[in-house]
Amino acid sequence: MPAVTTGLLEYFAQTAPVVAAEQLQLQVAIMRRLGLVPRGNGPGRRPNPFLFNLVHQQPLPGRDARQQWVAGLTSARRYPASVEQGLIEIPLIGQFHVTSRTKRVIVDLSDRRRPACSDRSSTLHRYRSVADHFGVPRFIPSAFRPFFGHANGVRSASRDGCVRLESALRMARAVGALPWIRQVVRLVVLFRGGTLNSFYHPRAHGAVFIRLNRACDDYHVFEEIIHQAGHAFFAILLCREPRLLRNQNGAPQAVLDSSDDNRNMLVALHGLVTEALIADALFKLRTSPGVAEHELLGRLAFCLAKFGSDLNAVMRAKRLLTKRGVLWLSALARSYVSIVRGLGPQLLRVDLADQPYVFDPQLFRRRNRWLARSAVPRNAGVHVQLTVGQGRHFG
Repeated sequence: MPAVTTGLLEYFAQTAPVVAAEQLQLQVAIMRRLGLVPRGNGPGRRPNPFLFNLVHQQPLPGRDARQQWVAGLTSARRYPASVEQGLIEIPLIGQFHVTSRTKRVIVDLSDRRRPACSDRSSTLHRYRSVADHFGVPRFIPSAFRPFFGHANGVRSASRDGCVRLESALRMARAVGALPWIRQVVRLVVLFRGGTLNSFYHPRAHGAVFIRLNRACDDYHVFEEIIHQAGHAFFAILLCREPRLLRNQNGAPQAVLDSSDDNRNMLVALHGLVTEALIADALFKLRTSPGVAEHELLGRLAFCLAKFGSDLNAVMRAKRLLTKRGVLWLSALARSYVSIVRGLGPQLLRVDLADQPYVFDPQLFRRRNRWLARSAVPRNAGVHVQLTVGQGRHFG
């Protein structure tokens, strides 16, 4: 594997073929574990989240149940399928919505362009294709409902969310992130309600789950697709990377006497990598035409506050890293310093008081009205102190 000598967006783009090859090997191994014979060229290099989810179930479902979740990967054309919460999933194609009380149906995929269901009350809702490469299901797939726990009120946000996702993916293309995102994300589940924020789950690798609410905008979805795809990409990249951690269960607090950080080093490193990706993406996006530069500054400041604080914690715990891990940490530190310097003194005046866990753009605008009158040039210099203190300060 090449050393990390560029920004993470560029490095992820360079290593996308490596990640794609690793995913193919993983999916072939999963199919063998399930006793399935791949059809044609096999499962392909882009991940199938239903396949990853299936192999993690304990105990493994019977052969008929397995066939339902690997439809299209084997030579079977007709197969029995269970109706769960009124839905029959046709993985990576669509969903039959059933209004009858039927619990078992026969699905016919002889013509994949026109899937058929034996229940006459069923209606097919194909996944909506966004940016040509990403499927968005109309309903939250029943296979992934357990990820949401027992939270009430979780529902699909696909009807209005696809427009925001389309805009977010255009931004991802503008900053050069779309090629590597495409390698690890095949399904985008848009939801609202419940208690969870957006997330990536390794048991559904190939899918990301993005939460929408009334206050969110296109930039929020842009950040989240970079964030969650970053987790997915880094998880597979670690399969090929030389070891980064001496002990992944070691916590930063082990070397920080006053720290209340109870994450292990692997989780902390994942957080740093995604923060670096988001910061780099937002910084690059500022030069695109038609963007809300003042809001992007707020989002960047918010991200850099977390990034700087986490970077400081992990740097003090770097004895838990291997030499390769220290190289990664150095690259992340250089990225942080470069972005802070590039933003100039405006960054030091940003007020992030009372911001919740997820950035609130309306609150930011109210607390930073001066931005509308600001004329500080972009390239003005600013002193950067790499070791930042606790809280949202940039040194």
